Amino acid sequence: MVLLVGNSKRIWEPFTEHLRAATEEVGQNPLDAFVEAKIGESLDETLREAADISSVGVVAPPLVFFSQRKYSAFAGSYLPIQRLPPPPGGPPPPPPAGGGGGPTPRSR
Repeated sequence: MVLLVGNSKRIWEPFTEHLRAATEEVGQNPLDAFVEAKIGESLDETLREAADISSVGVVAPPLVFFSQRKYSAFAGSYLPIQRLPPPPGGPPPPPPAGGGGGPTPRSR
């Protein structure tokens, strides 16, 4: 699953409140850090709730990657979110925008 966080007016009030309350250096990309922290907090809360209703009481945490970070697994490049292959057994990727791109199925 890919989660896209848009730059809308609803993010700015919580973000500026966060900046005003910051007691440490906010770093080079404070908005990225803020969004990553909020996503982490939301995932932690969701996993705790899921574990509470799970029959075994444990839910494995997901692997989380952020598109604005560079990863050594991708030769120090950004994660190619737009070109990630689907998971095994998942649906095929959509055709490229603008059509073309190969043969199309024919009806018989």
